[in-house]
Amino acid sequence: YCWQTWENAMPLTRSMAIAYPGENNTLKYQYMFGDWFLVAPAYQSRMTAMNVYLPRGNGDRWIDYWTQTEYAGNQTIQVDATKNNYMYIPLFVRKGAIIPMGPQLYWIDPARPLDTMTLDVYPKSYSQDTGKSSFTLYEDDGTTLAYQSGSHGLTPITCARDANDYVTLTIGAMTGTYTGKPASRTVIAKINLHSKKPLSVTDNGAALMSIANYGDLLGAGVSTGWAYDSVKHIVYAKIQSSTSAPSVIVTSSNPPSRIMWPGYEAVPGSGANCVSRVFKTAGSQFRLNSLLVGRAEYALVYDAQGRLLSRIDLKGRGSVDLSGLKAAQGVFFLRIVAANR
Repeated sequence: YCWQTWENAMPLTRSMAIAYPGENNTLKYQYMFGDWFLVAPAYQSRMTAMNVYLPRGNGDRWIDYWTQTEYAGNQTIQVDATKNNYMYIPLFVRKGAIIPMGPQLYWIDPARPLDTMTLDVYPKSYSQDTGKSSFTLYEDDGTTLAYQSGSHGLTPITCARDANDYVTLTIGAMTGTYTGKPASRTVIAKINLHSKKPLSVTDNGAALMSIANYGDLLGAGVSTGWAYDSVKHIVYAKIQSSTSAPSVIVTSSNPPSRIMWPGYEAVPGSGANCVSRVFKTAGSQFRLNSLLVGRAEYALVYDAQGRLLSRIDLKGRGSVDLSGLKAAQGVFFLRIVAANR
């Protein structure tokens, strides 16, 4: 956000008139903190309740940071001001948020790399912008003015939830360079609003180990894996991410609806982004229907128990190659996801 201030003079703390011009320019006691947080501190002593306006934006929806309650935009709600506002300041997150967080520090060390990096993610529903949101992470050396001459790194991060409730979090390769740029780092994806425990979670197509207690996963003794907080409905995925190559985390909630048998058609599901015809030709190659070539984005492959085995990139390809699977033979679920065009 300091980079945004340098580039286009957009402040980190933004009045509602700046963040949402034309909606409600008379608001004095609430503000946006960056792109995602709406902050509404109690502004009088002995208040019992206060009004908070949730902006309409582009069909925006808002999540109470403390309770996970979801609200539609374009309305004024009343919040309880009797809580301990030092601990529970009224705070709302715009749905779709991707919030990078660094390790807890007790002093400022600008030169310390962002490792471990936590991505606090609030995926949109598929019905809202087809479930897609994005954020660009800016980093530099933290100590010099070299950023003024272009010495910095930019990492694109995207999140998408499809019609089958799959959440895909993509951490792109960093572009640019600067002194002290890390080659890799630990990333913890904290995926909120996940109503049920996933069947599996993958990192670049490889299944992550399920950890029973998310507290153990977040500790230093576990380098990779995933866990589910069934009370707060949060998926945690911990990976080792290279800054020079993408990392793609996929949570799968629903198995495909039909089993693929050799020589038969597969019907992987319904919905505008699910495709219904894939044919087996020979060996481990499955040729895409001609209507899918150029549209297919990726394939998700499951075993007969519904466990995700692999995520295969299909961009620019005309077939699905299953030869890289550890299980070379057997019955598989196969889901093809394609762009709506």
